[in-house]
Amino acid sequence: MDLYTEEASATDDVGINDGDIQMFQKTPVGSTLREFGQNSNDESLNRPVKIELNLISAQVDDIPAISGYKYVIESCLETAIKRKSKTAEEFFKNAKKILGKDKIDILTISDSGTKGAGGDFKQGGKFYTLLVSKGQTEKPDVYSAGSFGIGKNASIAGSELRLVFYSSMFEQEGQSKFYCMGKSVLTNWINENDSRRRERVYFTKDGPDFLPCKTQAGLPEWLKKDEMGLKVSVVAPKTELKADWIDSYVANLICNFFVAIFEEDLEFSLDQGRVQINKATVLDMFDKEKVIDAATKAGNEDFLSWAHACSVALAAHQFDKKIIEIKDLGEFEILIKVAEGLPKKVFFIRNGMFITDHLARFGAPLTRFPNTKEFVVIVRPKTIDAQSSSTLKRMENPEHNEFSTGFISDSDEREKLNIAMKKLDKSIRAIIKEYAAIEVSA
Repeated sequence: MDLYTEEASATDDVGINDGDIQMFQKTPVGSTLREFGQNSNDESLNRPVKIELNLISAQVDDIPAISGYKYVIESCLETAIKRKSKTAEEFFKNAKKILGKDKIDILTISDSGTKGAGGDFKQGGKFYTLLVSKGQTEKPDVYSAGSFGIGKNASIAGSELRLVFYSSMFEQEGQSKFYCMGKSVLTNWINENDSRRRERVYFTKDGPDFLPCKTQAGLPEWLKKDEMGLKVSVVAPKTELKADWIDSYVANLICNFFVAIFEEDLEFSLDQGRVQINKATVLDMFDKEKVIDAATKAGNEDFLSWAHACSVALAAHQFDKKIIEIKDLGEFEILIKVAEGLPKKVFFIRNGMFITDHLARFGAPLTRFPNTKEFVVIVRPKTIDAQSSSTLKRMENPEHNEFSTGFISDSDEREKLNIAMKKLDKSIRAIIKEYAAIEVSA
């Protein structure tokens, strides 16, 4: 593979502090896993979609076009020093140190049972959108969870080098095809010809053309893909993505995807298949001491406990169900269980993934439920293709952990949806009161 860079324009002045990347740096584990999981769920061909996660060690020299990439890092460092950018200087000194070693860690996340990311490598193609487009989505399904928009930066944020490779096996016109390309998001830099270059560095097929590699011959094993689907390889994952990685990942996956796992939409495999998360094993995962410790260390002990309570109820078919319809939002399925020891929490789920436990942007934090017994509630669109699913998707932030009408362009629609979301809050509270109210004697 070769490196591909472009000359910067007169108006290009990009530093290391990229907001689209930094928003995911607070929770690199959760952001990376949630983004890949929901995209795989959207692109399913067969159920359950299977996702494999492995942390491997490779030779630095096995990274394609590594000598050219080291030169880019050195050039970026020189540019940072000249510009007296301390943050950039520290970043590139660390990158240089990592690449100066013999070995490097690589996190690979690979799915099967999906369509992969293919199409013609041009605007509108899925692989092109994944690698090149910024703030664009080419997902035709308006009900899908993600969009290959800003969220694809989660894996970039998870790399100490901001370097990720994408390998995809897909079908086009009845034939299996393969794409592989790498991408590193750095800063503007100056090459040996005193030419200012753009911040994006791509690893492309041999030659001057901006195209993905289309053959697996000559690629390192960690970049190869032997079945339909997408593989993301995060080069030099951050410490948070490596420390106690198996238990940390298990805690994140069972908290965020417990509904998709129980409905057999998703299965996960970690550490070369040594750990399996599926409908048959997920309840046991919640009780593992190391998983609880990992969740506690990340500040998610309560979240793990709440997800466990929901999972037990799902497994035992203990939820009561109500269908409601909210004007301008659509139909929702409300699942409620009332029992001692439950957390009095409301979980909003879309496409099998946990989104949030509040509607704070609509004046409804959903934290206080006076005069009620203990309960747990799941709120989700009635069906995956319901109006409510597409509307909630449009109100999700890039991290997929909050709803807000701030992402809606039309002011009249914003007003309608603000009213509708407040009605949703009232309807949820009415159902909680119906099933869980404590009778207060006069």
